[in-house]
Amino acid sequence: MNPEEVQNKKSLLPKISIIILIAVIFCLWLANLNNVFDANSTSTDDTFKKISADIDESLAKVNAKLNKTVSSTSNTFVDDLLEKASSSTATSTVKIELKEELKGLIKTATTTNKKIGCPEYINCMPTIGDAKPCVIPAGCEKITKIAY
Repeated sequence: MNPEEVQNKKSLLPKISIIILIAVIFCLWLANLNNVFDANSTSTDDTFKKISADIDESLAKVNAKLNKTVSSTSNTFVDDLLEKASSSTATSTVKIELKEELKGLIKTATTTNKKIGCPEYINCMPTIGDAKPCVIPAGCEKITKIAY
């Protein structure tokens, strides 16, 4: 026997075993392929239905809470205004009192930002030397702007 024939015989067994293993894996994959598509289509539909139901339920709860808080706060404000209107005798004085009270509410709403101590903007321009922190203080997220 020739050394080439001996080498061929030695390498023949691993080649055959690898080819058989690949064929078995391919056959198993083909047999399971039909079941994979059926399982994926039903499970994804159920999953999306469950997720959408959870989101709808959460949104309904949030809307109910918001409506409850808005109605309770607006009712107290309206009740106070009606009480002032019914307690006073002349309608012109009621209008003047209401206008002054609304102006006071507007002033307090605009001055609360200044009372918190929020800066109008933060300078985040690059400079030479130490780096400046470009962090908006807590509570000032919607008030302070960043200048680049």
